Amino acid sequence: MPVALPLVVVLVCLARPAHADEVRLRELIARLDAEDPGEREKAAAELAAAGEDARPLLEEAARSGSPEVRSRAEALLTPLGIRRILDRPSLRALAPAADPATAPLALDRAFEDWVLSGTADASAVEGLMEILRLQPSGWAFEALNWIGAPEGMGELQGGAIWSTDAGDEPEPAQGKLDSAFRNLSGRGKKVEWSEEAADRLRGARIPARNPRRRLDTIREVWAVARVVVVLDGGRNPKIVSDTQAVRAWEEWWNAVRESPARRQALGLDPLQADATTLARLDSRDPGEAAAAVRAFRVVPLALRAAVDEAASRPGAGPALHGLRDRLRMAGKGRVVFSTGRTGETRVWSIGLDGSGRRLLSGDLAVDSSFGFAVPGGGALFVSAAPAGGDFGVWNLDLAGAAAPERVPVERGGYLPSPDGARALLTHATCGADGRLADVGRVIGCRCDQDRSSLTLFDRGSGATEILLKGNLGLAWWSPDGAWIAWTEAGRDTLLFRDVRGAQAVWEVKGLPVTDVLPWSPSGDRAALVFQEGPDKSPQLRILDLARREAAWKFDLPEGAVPAVPVWSPDGKSVALPWTTPGLGAGTFEIGFLDAVSGEVATRSYPTREGGPQHGQPGRWTQDGRALLIPVMDGGSLSCLVAGGDPASDNTLRLFTWIPGTDVGLKAHGPDILAVGLEGEFFRIPSGGPCVEEVLCVIPGR
Repeated sequence: MPVALPLVVVLVCLARPAHADEVRLRELIARLDAEDPGEREKAAAELAAAGEDARPLLEEAARSGSPEVRSRAEALLTPLGIRRILDRPSLRALAPAADPATAPLALDRAFEDWVLSGTADASAVEGLMEILRLQPSGWAFEALNWIGAPEGMGELQGGAIWSTDAGDEPEPAQGKLDSAFRNLSGRGKKVEWSEEAADRLRGARIPARNPRRRLDTIREVWAVARVVVVLDGGRNPKIVSDTQAVRAWEEWWNAVRESPARRQALGLDPLQADATTLARLDSRDPGEAAAAVRAFRVVPLALRAAVDEAASRPGAGPALHGLRDRLRMAGKGRVVFSTGRTGETRVWSIGLDGSGRRLLSGDLAVDSSFGFAVPGGGALFVSAAPAGGDFGVWNLDLAGAAAPERVPVERGGYLPSPDGARALLTHATCGADGRLADVGRVIGCRCDQDRSSLTLFDRGSGATEILLKGNLGLAWWSPDGAWIAWTEAGRDTLLFRDVRGAQAVWEVKGLPVTDVLPWSPSGDRAALVFQEGPDKSPQLRILDLARREAAWKFDLPEGAVPAVPVWSPDGKSVALPWTTPGLGAGTFEIGFLDAVSGEVATRSYPTREGGPQHGQPGRWTQDGRALLIPVMDGGSLSCLVAGGDPASDNTLRLFTWIPGTDVGLKAHGPDILAVGLEGEFFRIPSGGPCVEEVLCVIPGR
């Protein structure tokens, strides 16, 4: 028996630390009832840090300890129970939200990751209900809202509150929450308040921290007065107390649990995208129809012919037509869009049929003021910082085939040529104050006054050439990358430079009226509106860059306020909208200048209210049959379809137009809306919680 003694010694040695830990934990539990409050708090903190190791003894103390020990043991067991529930695969991404020390940005990221993961199922709801029974938690209510009413949450998350109060005085909580729901109310929804919630908020005040987003405001209200928003499908939002919210969600879940159609509509039960589900798209049962729409967010290739055939039958409903229209966009390109809120933005691309979502920005913390695409260059340049790094300019591969690449320049104005091979840099003091803009085919870079230097930078060779050492006003590339134009602050001159080898600079007397420089599609001409003095009428000029002369000039009527000239797709004409005091409200004119003959035709266009938006360029449709002019009409930005018939008054919202098509895209909650000139309408599911902005479209090849 020579080996027995060492084995006993080993077992005793192994047992001693466990016994010592138990003794220490029992001592900590006993100190939960100490006379010194500081000692009680310290013991509670050490037990919390022990985590699962302390659970058995805390459960024992919660059953048999003194009243003080029982109360504190139960309080310590609650977060342990929540952590256990959050270990479920469908809830794991929400673990950061349960940490009281979680920063708002981390909380936002936790919800975004959870929604994007698509793991919410019946088990997730059951877990959230268990958490609420343990401890009513604002983030758990928010997670249920994402499941029960994702579109409502998209509306809440998408809108910003720009508070003007910069003082230190606390603000009434009820007023803050009312402002958080202002847009929802504006959409015909009424915010309902329970008496208990109103009573709790009557005296509650929120520190004036200038919150900028609705959900941040709701979280602050929750922290102050334990008031919750309940969104149940398409119903009106309800503001209730935490106890009332628990009862409301219990009733909701009991009803959903018993209804397979409702579970499928919410994505809690899987549903196959097959011919049977296709027939339910326009079902009279709203739950069944919603489930079918969700199933067909991404359509299998094998079913595309069946969708087209079904939509062609007499009596086919709008949902089926919308699905067919969305599928017809497949192969015509990809949408690049951003998601996220306060402080962090993520950049994605997705097919126009809703398939193949890709994260382009990776782990970069993209700046909220980022971003312009290179037309045809396959790149998106953003201001961003890697984890633990400094901000810089990064090149995102729009095809998603390469990781983000840092551009070897300092942070500042960075204006790439259309092919991405060269760039204009606004140096040094310009920094983050430089403003970058991507307006259709016209890319502009503005620097505020007292900013210095404009440099031409070759990405391939690294060669640089300083073009301007003074204060830059504006700078532009031509669409073919052959010309640069810029203005210098304090000079009423527009300068052009051919970058294909010629060193001479062509100076044109006068400054453009708008910040946009409309080049012809071929890039060899530019259409600008100049005003040579306050007492002179604006003048439209077409500049021929090869000949270095003004090919045509057209004087606008006296008092005219011009918008941005728009070239036709064939480059043979220019349209210029303007308003004059004599036209009256709701009417504006468009001058159509023939760029070949110099002849001008003027037409008047009535709108219900407002006129063309100055600084916002219009767009011709691809076939040149209609001109879309941004118009402030009835308080919202619209597009007037102005073509051969001046009486036509079809209005569409302002969209990012897909190159080569007559379809526009616009961010809308968790989806991207698409609208065509013929009235077709469909949604492109982003797969995310909230699309902040449609950045650009990569044409199909």
